[in-house]
Amino acid sequence: MRKTLSILCTALFALWSIENPRLGALRTHGVLPELYEKLDVPWFRALDIATVIDIGAYVGRFAATMHAMFPNARIYAFEPLADCFAKLRERSRWIPRLTPLNVALGDRAGVTSFERNDFAPSSSVRRTSELQRTAFRITRRSRTVMVRMERLDDVAGGLVIEGPLLVKLDVQGYEDAVLRGGA
Repeated sequence: MRKTLSILCTALFALWSIENPRLGALRTHGVLPELYEKLDVPWFRALDIATVIDIGAYVGRFAATMHAMFPNARIYAFEPLADCFAKLRERSRWIPRLTPLNVALGDRAGVTSFERNDFAPSSSVRRTSELQRTAFRITRRSRTVMVRMERLDDVAGGLVIEGPLLVKLDVQGYEDAVLRGGA
């Protein structure tokens, strides 16, 4: 079943790539084609973003998308999970202005417990609710790992931030704490 599904997905991707050759090529570099299509509009490009702060970077697909949109932008991508960070760091090899940072951001500095979900994009400092586990069965299993946490205000002094600045925040319910640490 998995092999059949994999073959079907590959065939659909090939057809989609023929219809959308530029987006297909970007996708092979980790770009999120649906997001790219939505943002590839004159008003967004006119922002001429110079710095991107990607908080909750996962494996760097948003960073890759921003690089495709603004190739000269400096991108700082924060990801606390070691396996996701390794993929993010690998991606930084072909995005010269991408700086991956292996740290969670919050309202305090130190080491904190982090819920590492088997569906990694759902991982967070916050625990997965029973409602989410029921509604999205892929998020049922998780384990606690310890990660380093910093405040954005403390880290920002070591970053070169030029405007215009775009901040993306995707931390599964922990946004309030990140904002308190990055006033």
